[in-house]
Amino acid sequence: MAVKNAIDKLKLRLSEIALDELKLKLPAVSISTDHIRFSDNSVFVVSHPEIKIPFSELVKQAYLKQVSLSATGFTKRPESITTANQAEEIHSFIMLMAWPFPK
Repeated sequence: MAVKNAIDKLKLRLSEIALDELKLKLPAVSISTDHIRFSDNSVFVVSHPEIKIPFSELVKQAYLKQVSLSATGFTKRPESITTANQAEEIHSFIMLMAWPFPK
């Protein structure tokens, strides 16, 4: 859950930047961060999927606006992990939560 927590923090920060950028492209449309989706290396408003911002451009805008592009999460190791196999299953789950990484 630590990875998911960190991803959620980053998505919220980037959604706020995307909201500002998409409002410039869609001035007549009322949108909020709840309407923003990340998919296929781009960001868009659900009601207007044809208007997209490339993910790389969004990250560049966040950097220029001095928005933190790092996040951490914390989780306690479950006491029920007793074998290396169980630990590997949890590691696999964590990697799936973070996938797909943007290229």
